[in-house]
Amino acid sequence: MYNYSCLSLNGDSDHNEDKIDVFSSRDMQIYVLADGLGGHGMGEVASGVAVEYIKRYLLNAVYIDRATIRQGILGAHEYLKRIRQSNPINRGIKTTIVVLVISGKAAYCGHIGDSRLYAFKHGRIIYQSKDHSVPQMMVDLGKLSAKDIRSSPDRNRLLSALGSDEEALKVDVDLVPAAVNGGISFLLCSDGFWEYINESEMQRACVFSSSAAAWLKKMQKTVEENGRKSKMDNYSAITIKCR
Repeated sequence: MYNYSCLSLNGDSDHNEDKIDVFSSRDMQIYVLADGLGGHGMGEVASGVAVEYIKRYLLNAVYIDRATIRQGILGAHEYLKRIRQSNPINRGIKTTIVVLVISGKAAYCGHIGDSRLYAFKHGRIIYQSKDHSVPQMMVDLGKLSAKDIRSSPDRNRLLSALGSDEEALKVDVDLVPAAVNGGISFLLCSDGFWEYINESEMQRACVFSSSAAAWLKKMQKTVEENGRKSKMDNYSAITIKCR
């Protein structure tokens, strides 16, 4: 049994370029979050198009596995590229994406960019997607500590995004390393959310929350308190708790 809760707010921006969706098909639950890039309304278009494409692809899929999820993401990428190339006004249309698919006892994460998925077992993080960003690359090279990603001056520099012109798009599709059962929780979030809450705070809120809604509410309070003196970007999250 699953319960989930969703949040997507403007922050200090005048419009929201994030997009979230939750849907199900047969014995699957699918959660998608995208953070549009490009500004001038193009990010909002990109995130909306990507989420809708992936939704239709997965709902029509005969079988769900890592390869299917990868193909859905790559299909959305190619579709966004065609939109970009059809009109010069669309040249900024790009987005991050993170997808969680729960099928039976298995959970898959597919993502591009720096929108994240966290998985928790009894409130402790057992999986975290790895950003496709310059700061994460610096961490991998041993030139930056993981705890310093949030304060890095390069934090917003992405190495991969849906709709970009790169020849070899970086797509990660992982099998979450735990069976989905009681005690498993998930968090999908945009960088505007995780920038203002650290992993210890996520875990603490998860442990002391009996529902996805209560957990998200606790984290939202932390995000808004920590971001109060900053110019906050859009921030979005989906929480899922399995019983």
